Amino acid sequence: RQYHGAQDIWSEYFDWTRKEMISARGEQTGNGSPEWRSLSGEVRYISHQGGDGSPALIMSNKGYQIIIPEGKILFCGLPAYGPYLRFEGEYIDYIFRTAR
Repeated sequence: RQYHGAQDIWSEYFDWTRKEMISARGEQTGNGSPEWRSLSGEVRYISHQGGDGSPALIMSNKGYQIIIPEGKILFCGLPAYGPYLRFEGEYIDYIFRTAR
């Protein structure tokens, strides 16, 4: 975990491999179910600020999920820069759970 000084930004680095498929739950679709978006090799915000209020949810094909209850979250899946999750604001924690 790395703290970025005066901006109150935290980064948590992970050891995701290139073969690991990482997806995040997106906004609700027209039928009311969340859309899953692949994040492998991407950089994007995954938080739902101002959206439906649900926590950010990351799922791996390795059988686990990462739940981030609140905050502005940037996911970086580029091996050259991390890969990492960047937490902006006061909430800097997350929950691991099995998905099987």
